[in-house]
Amino acid sequence: MYPALIFHSFNNNKFSDNFYDLRIENFISLIDFISIKINPKEITITFDDGYRSIIPAVEYSLKKGYKTIAYIISDYIDKDGFLTKKDIKYLHSIGCTIGSHSKSHRDLSKVGKDIVKIELIESKVVLEKIIGEKVNHFSFPYGTHNKFSLRKAKNIYKFNAISRPNFFKQQNIIGRISINSFNCNKHNSLLILLTKKLPYK
Repeated sequence: MYPALIFHSFNNNKFSDNFYDLRIENFISLIDFISIKINPKEITITFDDGYRSIIPAVEYSLKKGYKTIAYIISDYIDKDGFLTKKDIKYLHSIGCTIGSHSKSHRDLSKVGKDIVKIELIESKVVLEKIIGEKVNHFSFPYGTHNKFSLRKAKNIYKFNAISRPNFFKQQNIIGRISINSFNCNKHNSLLILLTKKLPYK
C-alpha cells in the first residue's frame, strides 16, 4: 500500500482556499498518470472538507478504480458551496466511502478535551444518519493532532487520516500527501514521494 492523496476543491469553488483549489483537468491528468505507474487499487484518493465541486472528481476517481473517501465537515452540509445531504447520499451510493472531517473544523490539537469529543462524535452521528451506515473514517482538520485527540479518534473511528506523507505499518492510520496548485502538475516528483514509503518517526 501507498500513502493516500488529499484533494480539496475544484474550479474556483466558493469559499475554497485558492492554494488547494485545482482545475478539474489537472486532477484528471494526475490521476491518469498515477494509474499508469501504480495499480489504482493500491492508492486511496481522499477529499477533505466536503466542497460540492468534488462530485465529478469522485466520480472519475471511482471510474479509474481508486478507493475514494470524502471527509465531510458536518456543520457545513447543505451550506453554499458545500455538499448537500442528497449529494452525500449520491456519493455513497456510487461507492465513495463517507468519512468525518469533524463537526466544525476546529484544530483538535488546540482545543479542550470536551470540544474534541464533541467534534469527533457529533459529526459521526450526523453522517451516519445521512448514509444509514456506520462511519469508520476520520480525517484530522489541518492534519494536526495531539496525544489525546489521536487516542480519542482511535477509540471512535476505525481509520484515522493525517496530513503527512508517511507509510504506517498500523493499518488504522492513513498517511497522506496533500495536492495543491503548486505540486499538482509535478507528476514525477509526486510519484517519487508516493513510492518512497517514508516511515513515521
